[in-house]
Amino acid sequence: FLLARSQPDGASPAPLVSPPPGGGPEDGRMWRAITDLLEDPHVTPAIRASLLEVAADLQGTKVELNASDPVGRPAHVISLALGDSGSVQRLYVEPSSHEFLASATFEPDSDTPHGVWLVETAGVAGSVEDLPTEPSIPNGAAA
Repeated sequence: FLLARSQPDGASPAPLVSPPPGGGPEDGRMWRAITDLLEDPHVTPAIRASLLEVAADLQGTKVELNASDPVGRPAHVISLALGDSGSVQRLYVEPSSHEFLASATFEPDSDTPHGVWLVETAGVAGSVEDLPTEPSIPNGAAA
């Protein structure tokens, strides 16, 4: 499904992606399809958790436990060196719920992200009037 949707005639066509270092020939395309869906607000929490599991199993990914996301929330990190640019993209996962927290892209050999996608709250609401009761971003955190 993920590979088919990113084909030129698929639901979400995307340019070809170079395989990541140490990855298989389709791993770059799989990663791009996964990250596109993670940032789609229509994707349910269960699907996001499944996408993150697939991402963690791709060849060339690295998984780090007991880390923090860009604003200091506890997180597991799934990272992949992007074959076409050499930059590294990290996906941050909430340890107990496996919910997607953030993604960040880093230049090679840099610890400062040049792009961050941050999720404050996520889930399924009963209506459009439902508002989050508590933000998940700690007070004083800088994104």
